[in-house]
Amino acid sequence: AKPEVKKHPLIVFSHGSGGNPANLSWIASRLARAGFVVAMPVHQGTTSSDSTPEQTLRVWERSDDISALLDRLLSSPSTNSLIDENNVTAMGFSLGGFTALSLVGVRAQAAPLAQYCDQHPENSTCIWFDRGTAGIKGHADLHLIDVTRFQASATDKRFTRFVAIDPAFTNTFEAQSLAEVNVPGLIVSMGEGSDVPEMVRADRLHKLMPRVKFEPVPGANHFSFLAEC
Repeated sequence: AKPEVKKHPLIVFSHGSGGNPANLSWIASRLARAGFVVAMPVHQGTTSSDSTPEQTLRVWERSDDISALLDRLLSSPSTNSLIDENNVTAMGFSLGGFTALSLVGVRAQAAPLAQYCDQHPENSTCIWFDRGTAGIKGHADLHLIDVTRFQASATDKRFTRFVAIDPAFTNTFEAQSLAEVNVPGLIVSMGEGSDVPEMVRADRLHKLMPRVKFEPVPGANHFSFLAEC
């Protein structure tokens, strides 16, 4: 459809590890009908066809992708006339939820990730880092994460709000950085309480974030958010 020529709010949406924009087209199309411009990058190295354990840990590349995409959208004559640059949302699912939170100032610590998998080697995410999955080989030593980059700030002050759905690595978030987030946001949990896997459990985050709402989806699981097919 031809865009309506006026300034629209923008949502930049980050897919999860092993995901792709097509998995999330169901929500992108609904947001577009509601009047948003929606942009979804393909995060090379963490898509359905090329995701590896090692690349999954290079979280700084994802936030760089989003900021670079926003640069392009705001500078390109084909899109900048359609975008309200004062109304820009970072949105993401799973590892994309981690990305959205990092863009508004949340910082992660590397050590808790390794410690958790040392204590819970049976966890599916820990198994993924240890040996990948069928058809996707790989290994990532969580004790050898590039700490400087993993823990660096990825804040992009052009984002005026955020939405994070089942954000990944929630057990790594630095409490002080959560408290310092000064934009409004929404955190969605696919499931409730202890039924949610520890690494995506988000029901405790909003308690440290004064401008953030929290919404659980009872009876859902992590993959309920993907397209029905």
